[in-house]
Amino acid sequence: MGKQEFHNAMRILCNIDYSEFYDCMVKAGMDHKKYGNHAWQDFRGNPHDFFIKCSDSMADCLFQIIERRNKAPDRETDDG
Repeated sequence: MGKQEFHNAMRILCNIDYSEFYDCMVKAGMDHKKYGNHAWQDFRGNPHDFFIKCSDSMADCLFQIIERRNKAPDRETDDG
């Protein structure tokens, strides 16, 4: 992963919306009634910190969103 792809991944993480976040909570087995609003507020307050501290299953789901969005076919490469 080059600098541009990493930079874009960090931007994508900051722009994940609530419905995507909620879907990841469900896939990760997080109890929305117990963690829902608190987890969302923590994520919105500092998505990078949340990503580092969350469970592996939550991080995997969030990373799938990043990978899906980061595969723009006409994106510039670090080499050119």
